[in-house]
Amino acid sequence: MGRKKSSWISQVKFFIGFLFIILNFILGKIALPVMAIETDLSLFIYAISWVLLVVGVAMCGKEGWYMAKRLYKKHENRIIDSLKRLKS
Repeated sequence: MGRKKSSWISQVKFFIGFLFIILNFILGKIALPVMAIETDLSLFIYAISWVLLVVGVAMCGKEGWYMAKRLYKKHENRIIDSLKRLKS
């Protein structure tokens, strides 16, 4: 019984770490345009994104980092392609 519980906890920990890494990518992109408006707020957002990255990698490890990175790039490219098609 204890083994199932620890497995469940490790899966939840992995998922939360994975979400933190994804949020890091999103906040990092948000910080760039905010910098033109409010530099201090942008630096605060950027600092939070780094904290989320470190905590996320600590929670889910390198495999979570690589999974999140691939997923983010896949969706980022899809969004850029759709915006290019709208412009044409």
